[in-house]
Amino acid sequence: MTAREAAERFGVSPRTIRYVVAEERTVYENRAAERREKIIELHRRGLRQKEIAAQLEVTPGLVSKRLREAREAGVDLSRIPPEQ
Repeated sequence: MTAREAAERFGVSPRTIRYVVAEERTVYENRAAERREKIIELHRRGLRQKEIAAQLEVTPGLVSKRLREAREAGVDLSRIPPEQ
């Protein structure tokens, strides 16, 4: 259900719905940091952006953006050789 649908159902604004169900900022930031780390790890293991997106249930655009940010920050994105 979208925020708009919930708002209509309960007679409040979509903004109120988003506020009520929003995560605490620190929880969101920790989850986002973990997702960034996982994106980098999966990229280094050789997965393509679409595969990473599917595995983490995010959009390929988000994966692309996070990898670009990592490159700009100087993070090592070189591929890890497969273990034998």
